[in-house]
Amino acid sequence: MILFIQLIVALSFCRISQGQATNVRNYSDIEWNCDLDSMYGFMRKTHPDLYWKTPQKEFDNLIREIKSNITYFTDNEIITRFSKLVSRVGDGHTTLMGSKLSDKYFPVRIEYFKDGYFVTAVAVKYSFLYGARVLKIGNYSSEKAFEITGNSTIADNKWSKLYWTPRNLMMSSFLNGLRIIDNTDILTLQISDINGKIKTVEVTGEAFPFPDDQFHMWFWNKNSVPDTNYLNILTETCDKDILRLKNSDKPYWFEFLEDYNTLYFCFNSCENSSSDPFPEFIDRLWKAVEIRKPEKLIIDLRNNFGGTNDYLKPLMEGIISHNQFNQKGHLFVMISRKTFSAAMHCASWIEKSAHPVFVGEPTGAAPNHYADPDVYKLPNSGLYLLVSSKYWQNSFPDDKRVWIEPELKVEVDSKEYFNGKDLALEYILDYAQKKK
Repeated sequence: MILFIQLIVALSFCRISQGQATNVRNYSDIEWNCDLDSMYGFMRKTHPDLYWKTPQKEFDNLIREIKSNITYFTDNEIITRFSKLVSRVGDGHTTLMGSKLSDKYFPVRIEYFKDGYFVTAVAVKYSFLYGARVLKIGNYSSEKAFEITGNSTIADNKWSKLYWTPRNLMMSSFLNGLRIIDNTDILTLQISDINGKIKTVEVTGEAFPFPDDQFHMWFWNKNSVPDTNYLNILTETCDKDILRLKNSDKPYWFEFLEDYNTLYFCFNSCENSSSDPFPEFIDRLWKAVEIRKPEKLIIDLRNNFGGTNDYLKPLMEGIISHNQFNQKGHLFVMISRKTFSAAMHCASWIEKSAHPVFVGEPTGAAPNHYADPDVYKLPNSGLYLLVSSKYWQNSFPDDKRVWIEPELKVEVDSKEYFNGKDLALEYILDYAQKKK
């Protein structure tokens, strides 16, 4: 009996020393259990069909597992298990948010390209990492770290999982709670720099600098890292005339491409700008169509994470009423893993009403999906829980697709991305040129 107790003590000490030496529990078992019960209760009360993807039995088993081991879990391990539980709902609008998701963040954004994993945004103090290939994240290869983190990442499908996983890989809570790093203060990366030299570097964890940003706009709206001074594709290519990166601060804009007799409409956000109301903007767009008579219309939704679909009606009416764009090869819709929420509504409605050619990556959501989340703040940890409250049938009732597959699939590689090239747009413009 004494030997057994000594073994338990030794294992407990080993667990603390290996995984959480710098993180003391902030919340008691009772507080975490209360948060878990209230979280699950709000999910059951709010979601139209909580068990549409995962059977209730699996949810209940996962909750029992958390409760039975909560005494032995660190705060970080509990956060990752909460996230894993919510991820089983299977829709990206039912998610965890908030400044309390992690005590520390590592200001380095690592994203997946078809040729590997690369740093796409980073705090200026680590500027030497910008554009580097990442071979290893903490204790694992980049591929394995993405896989492990992805299993606890909330998303609609595998494409939105690729989009959201980089956020979680910046959080000390996820990296430590999933045993990707042992020290909560240090993220060790093995990189291959722009000259191909392999190095091991350390990034220091820092407190979250945006306590009022509960919905992580720094990630999806700014395409950046949790730092006020950073590098990304926008800061590093601001002197180049790259169409997809122009006017990134505007929710929508258009430009007539004279050489291709094509109107390019960049739709970055489904919102209503107070300085340029969407109905007035769309009216100008259709007037430009009447005057310039373009043969092709391009609608670029690749950087559109959504907003509200209330503003989409004049766009849809215009597409339907302009017959020249309702022919195959005259209307192109550009999509990506970030195309989500109201932007997904837009893509689905265009698909249903016209004859678009989709170009780019598959979308980050399904045509028919759950959305319109209600927000609940967990009583003890202060985590924000968003839970979908509506089901949107944007396509036909029997449409079981989990994303829109582009007719022309263009997965970006790192060289194209960092050089500002846009093969998807080049394909469309080349198509338009050949048809002149």
